[in-house]
Amino acid sequence: MATIGIRHFAAVLVLSLVGCASSATEDPGALAASPVPQVVGAARLTETDIFPRRRPGIGYRYRAGEMRADVYLFLKGDRDDPRQQAEDFLEELRIMRLRGDYDGYDVLTEESLLLTISTQTITGSEVVFRTQRRARRSDEYFAAVSLPEQYVTFRVVQPLSESSADSARAFMRDWLTAHLK
Repeated sequence: MATIGIRHFAAVLVLSLVGCASSATEDPGALAASPVPQVVGAARLTETDIFPRRRPGIGYRYRAGEMRADVYLFLKGDRDDPRQQAEDFLEELRIMRLRGDYDGYDVLTEESLLLTISTQTITGSEVVFRTQRRARRSDEYFAAVSLPEQYVTFRVVQPLSESSADSARAFMRDWLTAHLK
């Protein structure tokens, strides 16, 4: 399956952050102390990447068969709010299409999120879209959510399915539930 690598996607995220007015955190170690699930449903954690530069964060890659989920943690001062992150992501999709990373894409939904996990209410934004790269089409999901001290960004890529957005949302909910324990 042709997919964007975690380092490539991280580079795209970093490029989209260059214009942010927020101040950067010096130490991504504060993020590394956060509990991160090793298994979410059928998906297993396969890779961790620390981004030490201008806006440090940590990326986690999970895989289950043909499904790949990337989860990124950033401290609040290091990113824009989830609505702006979703808007920036839509602009990055356009740029990736112009650059040839995608042959095409269709945004299926773009919505605000309101999740209740345990006693916490979590707000965010999501983008559900379908991509085409060469002959392969995929369902993809992007979400950015706000926790008390962190922003968490999810990017899920999976084969075409009527239930792909629901399974991506379930992954996000399960990951957040485990993270917030």
